[in-house]
Amino acid sequence: MLIGMTPGPLQGATLAALYANTTVNDHAMPWQAPHSFHRRTQPKFTCLLGGVGGYIGLQAANTKKFSDYYSLAMGLSAPEKSAECVSYISGISVDVRKLAKTDQQKKQAADIFYAQGNAYFEQEQYPDAITAYETALEYNAHKEEIKRDLAISYARGGNLGRAEALAKELPSGSASATLLQGEIDFAKGQYDEAVKAFKSRAHARACA
Repeated sequence: MLIGMTPGPLQGATLAALYANTTVNDHAMPWQAPHSFHRRTQPKFTCLLGGVGGYIGLQAANTKKFSDYYSLAMGLSAPEKSAECVSYISGISVDVRKLAKTDQQKKQAADIFYAQGNAYFEQEQYPDAITAYETALEYNAHKEEIKRDLAISYARGGNLGRAEALAKELPSGSASATLLQGEIDFAKGQYDEAVKAFKSRAHARACA
């Protein structure tokens, strides 16, 4: 600030704070001892600006890191890449949890763990699929596909009670609900009912 200028609110607050941190003998105002005051306060300003710059840089780096995780995970979501998908997402899962801060990142985290669940499901590792799907639901509790596939994993793993409880959370008559009902009927050994449900699901997809 030039000598003789009136400090603005932010400048005044900053100068007041710095003035309060000087010693008793240093309490000459900046326009009274400009050189000694600025010499004492320059390191404080440098530290402050360096801290803000470092924080912004770290946030940008973390955003890019999360974006890279998401892109790579989605690139491994095809069924034929299930083993690679499981391995990759298992390695980044801790970081994904730490870095998912914004609403968009949380939805993307749900997609990442959903992809992991699908990969485990493809390998018929239903307990691990359940864990991954449940993690995905922590980040996106309203995504119908996650609830459906979690319920199917419960059905195939023999936990029909949990599967039927989740079935009640799906829209009645929806494609997801029909497919899940077929899985539940099949797990119960009600094969005729299961076939009807699967045919209904196939017909709905053909007409979509």
